[in-house]
Amino acid sequence: MQRVLLACLAVLLAAPAAQARPLRKAAPIHVRMQTYVGEKPADARPEFSWRVAFERKRYQLYITKMIVLTGSVMPLSIDSAVSMYPVQFQLIGEKTAVQQFLSTPPGQLVQISAYLRIDGISRYLMLDHVTPVPTATSAAH
Repeated sequence: MQRVLLACLAVLLAAPAAQARPLRKAAPIHVRMQTYVGEKPADARPEFSWRVAFERKRYQLYITKMIVLTGSVMPLSIDSAVSMYPVQFQLIGEKTAVQQFLSTPPGQLVQISAYLRIDGISRYLMLDHVTPVPTATSAAH
């Protein structure tokens, strides 16, 4: 019995020590989406509804279309990962894009190019570009 225990101990001591690996951080997900900020027209049918926070203020997004530009994740998977939180994302990003977002009038459809960062306890919507989407009535004028 002692020989077996000594043999096991020798094997454990001879084995290389396991190296602790740092946790792999998830890469940001590049998305493009069309969304209403604040309120939506009665005829709009959003795919997702998210709340984002910026400097202690909350903004409601009604996302009518979202395309994932990088990665193999689906928009529905992103929504499922964040829908349980009262605020889905903290808003950060390019200064001009954030200012454009904050100055968007309620009910205006905008196209947003952004990166979503979801890892651990942090969830960020990093704005890259925010552009008003012309409506059919403004295109006719």
